[in-house]
Amino acid sequence: SGKIPNGTYVIKVTLKCSDNENIIYDETGKTIEAYEPVFLDLLSPGGAIQDTSITSILNTMPLFTWSSDYCTQCNYGIRVSPYDPSLHSSLSDAIEDMAVLPSNQSLDYYPVTTNGSFAYPSQDAFDLMVGNLYVWQIQRSYETTLGTQENKSEIFVFKISTFDNLLNDSSDDD
Repeated sequence: SGKIPNGTYVIKVTLKCSDNENIIYDETGKTIEAYEPVFLDLLSPGGAIQDTSITSILNTMPLFTWSSDYCTQCNYGIRVSPYDPSLHSSLSDAIEDMAVLPSNQSLDYYPVTTNGSFAYPSQDAFDLMVGNLYVWQIQRSYETTLGTQENKSEIFVFKISTFDNLLNDSSDDD
């Protein structure tokens, strides 16, 4: 694949005299940590599409959380889009449609400065509306010996609800 395995590599270069190896003209070394992250899992809000009453939230400014391996050189971004089952054939179709975050439609993902959580912003995003379904995804990018690599998480779906709607949804299940 052209990639070196994860690990710490010590590279040492020594410039020696060709006639006498005991004479050293110059020497330098560098330690390189090569690490390619493996997992990127969404935690909340949301989940699979099968039951949005379980993945409903009461907050229009949710805290998005995910889990990933340690990566100091990774850049993260988030995308949140409306999901309408009558318009979108899949969650992927919805995430690739118009986004509410980032509000600037020329950006694919909104840059996130932390790894693991992100509070929905009050600026640079459209308001989330009660009663609507939304999908979200995290993208991670990092440099490798083959150039920039990008990973995308699975897609989670969640519903913005009210306390009364949650009570009605749970009584409908009985």
